[in-house]
Amino acid sequence: MKLLLLFFIILTGYSIKPNTTSFERTKIESYSETGHRQFKKLVPDDTKHNDKILIDINPNYIENELKHLSRKLFGTKEKLFNKYFPATYESDTIFSRSNKTNESYVFTYNLETVHYKDVSVSISGTIGIKDVFKGKTGDITTNGSLTVEYENEEYTKTTESGKMSVAIYPGKKVTLKIVGKARVSNGISKKYFFGICIKKGSFEVVDITTAVYELVEENA
Repeated sequence: MKLLLLFFIILTGYSIKPNTTSFERTKIESYSETGHRQFKKLVPDDTKHNDKILIDINPNYIENELKHLSRKLFGTKEKLFNKYFPATYESDTIFSRSNKTNESYVFTYNLETVHYKDVSVSISGTIGIKDVFKGKTGDITTNGSLTVEYENEEYTKTTESGKMSVAIYPGKKVTLKIVGKARVSNGISKKYFFGICIKKGSFEVVDITTAVYELVEENA
C-alpha cells in the first residue's frame, strides 16, 4: 500500500504542471487588433446576436466564467461563447506602393509568395493547440460541443500563382490585400487530472470560407 501511494505521488509530481493563480490574457506573441496576426479586421456579420470575437470579450467575464466552469476528475471541460458565427475579415496588407512623382510606373509582384492560413487559432492562458484540437491531422475532431475540420495550425496554401503588374499613377497609392468570409468559434477550456486543474484558458478558431484579392487605389 505504501509503495502504491509513493508511486502515485511520484506519478502526479511528474504529470501535473503548476497551475497559474490568475488567468492571464496577454499571451499574444505580437500585437494584433483582432487577436490573430493574419487579420487586420475581423468583424461579426450580425452583432444583434451578441456575436463577438475573443479580443472584444471582457477579460473579467472570461476569468469569471473559468472560475465557475464545473470540475471533472479527468479530461477537458469547455464552454463555448460563440459557435460558427459568420464574420468578414481583411488580411494584413500584402503590398502597398505609392507614387509621389510626376510619372506613372508599373509595379510587378510575385503572387507565389502570398499565403494565408485556412484555419487561424488564437489561444490564451496555459492551454495549447492540442487542448483545443483532439485527433490526428486532417480528421474532424470534437472537443465538447466544438467540432472543427482542420489540417494543423501551421497549414497554409497559396492563393494564386504567377505574377501581377499594376500601373501606379502620379499622386496615387495602390494596396493589395485579401478579404473574405469566415466562421468563428470561441470559448474557454480547463483540463483536469484527478480533479486538479492543470491547464486553463480561452481559445478562438477562425475557419476561412472565402478569400478574394482586393486591389485598392487611393490618393497618396
